Amino acid sequence: MSKRDARLLAEEWNDSPSLLNGLLQPFLQSLTQNGTESRDGSGSKGLRVWNVGLEAATNLLDELTPLRPSLNEYRRIASHSPLDVRLLLDILDRLQEDRTDNQAVLPKHVYDEFEGNLLEFDRWCRFQSRQETTPLRSELLQASIEILNDDEIILRTDLDGSVKLRGTASVPMFLAFWRAPKHRLSTEIFQDIDRGNTLSGLERQSTRLCARLQEVLIELVKTPNGFRMQRCRRG
Repeated sequence: MSKRDARLLAEEWNDSPSLLNGLLQPFLQSLTQNGTESRDGSGSKGLRVWNVGLEAATNLLDELTPLRPSLNEYRRIASHSPLDVRLLLDILDRLQEDRTDNQAVLPKHVYDEFEGNLLEFDRWCRFQSRQETTPLRSELLQASIEILNDDEIILRTDLDGSVKLRGTASVPMFLAFWRAPKHRLSTEIFQDIDRGNTLSGLERQSTRLCARLQEVLIELVKTPNGFRMQRCRRG
């Protein structure tokens, strides 16, 4: 791969990180499915390691080794990305060099850190994709939004100023209402906002969110079949 081709591919990943994510998630899945954990040494104090068969290790290397120049270039230009390319390159080096007779051996903590970083990168890519499809203007609410990151949003209404929303609970709930047709959510879809929470917990979160929205005369109201975000009724 020429330097120009490596740079162009890295720039493409930078513009559309989901393309790079589409390469890395199958790599992680294969690394996970073809590995087993053991201890290097006797007893409970042995180093925990992740063993990958040589055939699987070779296949993994064949997938990404040709892309190393582009990965290095992406590391240079994508300072905003949570992907730690150094971890990925370290994994590739270890798959190539740290081998026994029949397997490649990774320290388990290295594998765990790599897995955690790729899961974070996957969440970030999905958020970036949602940003691209999230409408920034609502005529029903006479308002517009600016998405700063995955847990911070500025809401501006035409006549009533602005408010900054923060938090891993408030922002996903607000965006769910914002994206929904006519800003209505059925009870079932409302519960899908956070399946780890109870309906009563979500209703408490919606009450806190409503208190913030009322600063710009927007409210959340319960309807017979769910909930609705709307302009506050005046007088």
